[in-house]
Amino acid sequence: MSQGAVALSRWLVVVAGLRLLSVYIGLFDPGRFRTALIDLQPGLVNDLYGRLFATWTVLTCGLCLICARNPTNAAIYGATLLSFVVALTHFATELLVFKTMSLRGAAAPMVIAGLSTLWMGAGWNYYTLYSNQQPAGERAAASGGHDNDGKTDSMRLALLAAARAAQQAAWAPGAPGGACARLLGGGGSRALAAAAGDHPADDAEAPGERVQQLAQDIMSLSVLECSQLSNLLREKLGVPRGAAVPMMAAAMAAPPPAAGAAPEADAAPPAKEKTEFDVKLESFTPEGKIKVIKEIRALTALGLKEAKELVEKAPVVIKTGVSKADAEAMQKQLEAVGGKVVME
Repeated sequence: MSQGAVALSRWLVVVAGLRLLSVYIGLFDPGRFRTALIDLQPGLVNDLYGRLFATWTVLTCGLCLICARNPTNAAIYGATLLSFVVALTHFATELLVFKTMSLRGAAAPMVIAGLSTLWMGAGWNYYTLYSNQQPAGERAAASGGHDNDGKTDSMRLALLAAARAAQQAAWAPGAPGGACARLLGGGGSRALAAAAGDHPADDAEAPGERVQQLAQDIMSLSVLECSQLSNLLREKLGVPRGAAVPMMAAAMAAPPPAAGAAPEADAAPPAKEKTEFDVKLESFTPEGKIKVIKEIRALTALGLKEAKELVEKAPVVIKTGVSKADAEAMQKQLEAVGGKVVME
């Protein structure tokens, strides 16, 4: 848990304790509300008011304690924040609209509810999003040193980012980086990728102490830090974003064919199977026009006027980028009511 989340948890525990005190007063000493809270119209306070106030406060107290236990859960966090907003609104309306409370009586609960609302409202993204990206080292410590998922993911991300950035720097035309980039672009990048689980390493040489220390540092990175590492390596090695690694490097590294060996025929790359299709209405029969319009409305969610205008423009594409199965189903539906449809 981050330091910010720890601070919020402690604050929520304090607020829960104060709310428990209000629960006790509401159940066993509701008369105190007449002087400490509803001091301008004390006649409104009775035993029923005290019990209702205590019931609401028990619920909000429970929310505070649950959120203090897990402040990074968005649903629990949102419910707790809502309880503070409701409390702040309640005391503000009693003070300003119904005039049942003086500023002296409303000050303490409004300060607590207002401060909590501002804190949790302003920190929503931090607590529910960024605090969940807990460093791998902290997760490992919390789980007795075994952080199989977080640590492995962070390590793989960092190693693969380093390998790809370095390899791009090695072969990008005119890119700086020197011998280090060239080394990483060749066997070094393959070793990094192999360590990340991309493919087996070619070299079996034992790493030195410096490399081992680097591996330990990478294993402790969070996912956010891995992304920052990738960007930093690109910047240091002069690799522009999106730069591709030329395939010529692999061809240059390949050994020449043995003398007398028969040249292999160039294998044609397999044709890529088309996965997305456009459905085009070529024409329709005059008697089937109304049914075709109805089918177009059902398939496209257009209004009656828009569907009619679309059909009358035939030949016209009525759906783009759909799967083969969906395209065939649409073709059958429209042809069943008199339309002529093709898949492109």
